[in-house]
Amino acid sequence: MDAEPRPLVDDRVNIPDDTLLYRRVPWDLVGGKAKCPLGESPSLSGNAFRDWSAELARSRGYAGPCMSVGVGTMLNDPQQMLGEERQGYGVAVVRAGDMRTLTRRNGTTQEPQGIMLSPTDAEPWHGVVFCLDGSRRKDPVCAAISDHAAWVIPLLNDD
Repeated sequence: MDAEPRPLVDDRVNIPDDTLLYRRVPWDLVGGKAKCPLGESPSLSGNAFRDWSAELARSRGYAGPCMSVGVGTMLNDPQQMLGEERQGYGVAVVRAGDMRTLTRRNGTTQEPQGIMLSPTDAEPWHGVVFCLDGSRRKDPVCAAISDHAAWVIPLLNDD
């Protein structure tokens, strides 16, 4: 019998608002390398901040949709998130407080996000971000996250 899925609970004690969260971003989540001019980095879009489906999240032991992040208080260097097996990825950064009080650039308030630690043996800095109501993150929420995010290790079209 499978273990009960882990509940998603916002951890404000271990992940205070000033914590930096890092998100691995592959080319396919930013429009692909072919659409990026040579020598440039793509813009971050809401696609880079999509949740795993409820089914995939459940198969990984979580009670609902969420996305994987590196938690800055546990991560010495965002480069650790890439390694040899993550060629073709960049790393974006966003503050935990911006996730919890999510707004668009135009001031429109979006659904606040929760964040919790979820370390693994391979990734002791691992955490997840999720909608507090347990739903899958919608397009406007993903776009609001991208409004607050920036590249810390940008993808670069160097082909």
